Order: sequence, then C-alpha cells, then structure tokens
Amino acid sequence: MRSLPKFAFIIPACVALAACSSIAKEQTKFQTKTLADGSTLHYNVNVAPTKAWGCRRVGKTLTDSWGAVQTKAQFHFGGPVEYMAGEGVDYLNKNPVHANYMNINLPADVSVADVEVTAFKKAHVYFYQCKKINPENRLGRQSGVEIS
Repeated sequence: MRSLPKFAFIIPACVALAACSSIAKEQTKFQTKTLADGSTLHYNVNVAPTKAWGCRRVGKTLTDSWGAVQTKAQFHFGGPVEYMAGEGVDYLNKNPVHANYMNINLPADVSVADVEVTAFKKAHVYFYQCKKINPENRLGRQSGVEIS
C-alpha cells in the first residue's frame, strides 16, 4: 500500500485556515450617535455605503494600527468598535464636515499557528455625507432613512 507524501495534508490545511481567517466580521445592526450640533451620525463596521445611498466621502480618514486600537480599547468600555466610534465622533465635533455616515473599517482576524498577526494591520474610519442611508437594503431588506 502506497502512502501519501508527508506534506500532502499541509496544502488543504493552509487553504482552510486562510479561508476561515480572512472572513471579515460584519456587524449587522447600524448604530447612531448624536453629534454636538444635534445631527445624527449613523455608523457600522465594515459596511461601505452603496451607490443607492448617494454618498460622497468627506473629511480626512482616521487611521490607527489595530494593535494600538485594541490596547486603547481596553481602557474604554465597549471595546474597539466603540473606541473607534468615539474617535470618529470627537473628530466630527471638532471638524464640522457634515458627515452623516461613518464606516469603521476593521481588519479581519488573522492568525498563523495561534499567533495573531492582525495587530500589524490598520483600522480606518471613513466619513460620508449621504442623501439616503439605507442599512436594511444593504442587508437584504427594503426600508431606509431619508436625509433632509
């Protein structure tokens, strides 16, 4: 009986590991924050606006290393998402760019042999001014939020 080479199991294992590790976490519930001027800011994680929303990017992109975000988030209740949302709201309160949607773009968790390598990637916050924010349509439903 002929046996398989010793390395034959490595390739399928690597493919499976890469497929599982590269799946980004997408939060399905849109959240809102109220800015200092009383306007409402909608935000979500890893959900870029669609063309139907009629958005344009405004302001600068906030960028921080994911390792630093995780470390700073340990001192804030709510974890990394709430920390980045807070940073975005602080920026918008200081710089009135009239954004009404914020996309918090977090890197997918990636580990190699139980060692996390995501810490070296970047987390980004993008700001948009949108005519219609339609989170349900993005998630396969039909209603939306009209912006006047």
